[in-house]
Amino acid sequence: MGSGALSAPLGKVALLTLLTVLTRLGVAEAIVGGSHGLQEKGVPPLAHGLVEGPLTEVRAVVGGEALLPCDVTESGDSPILVLFYNGVTGRPVYSIDSRSGPLDSSVHWSGLGDRANFDLTSKIQSLVISPVEAQDEGDYRCRVDFRSSPTRNLKVKLEVIVPPRKVSIINSAGLEVSGVIGPYPVGGG
Repeated sequence: MGSGALSAPLGKVALLTLLTVLTRLGVAEAIVGGSHGLQEKGVPPLAHGLVEGPLTEVRAVVGGEALLPCDVTESGDSPILVLFYNGVTGRPVYSIDSRSGPLDSSVHWSGLGDRANFDLTSKIQSLVISPVEAQDEGDYRCRVDFRSSPTRNLKVKLEVIVPPRKVSIINSAGLEVSGVIGPYPVGGG
């Protein structure tokens, strides 16, 4: 956050608690760092002087791989539960439950079957979906519950690119043409 973002000095814990409450009310989002082709949208100031966190946008091609970032690190604390939700309905698609052990050896559950796993080893921890399907497109929310720090919610929008399967040219009579055709003037009908 830049200087002047808060009208009064607050401690880190108080600020995180405030962001958590505002996030649950739908007023603010947690801040996501961007890199690796990720694109952040909008950081408009809110009426009370806080800055809303960006929405991270990710693009992937059908059949390829999508990395949905979710920072599960917190200085001096460890996550106990990581949940990924999809869409307006909030349907859970992935979870890691580390309440009984370290995160890297915890129980993982995937509503996407073998197509999804959580990469904890990369610089940017991410839910990896591979191969991507057209119906994977949409809004995702990553929720991270920590042992003592406030819950963190991060939003990711996944755009799935579906390449054309076949290119066809339709003439003015509505018939598909093939072979040698044209010439057709640019913009002509």
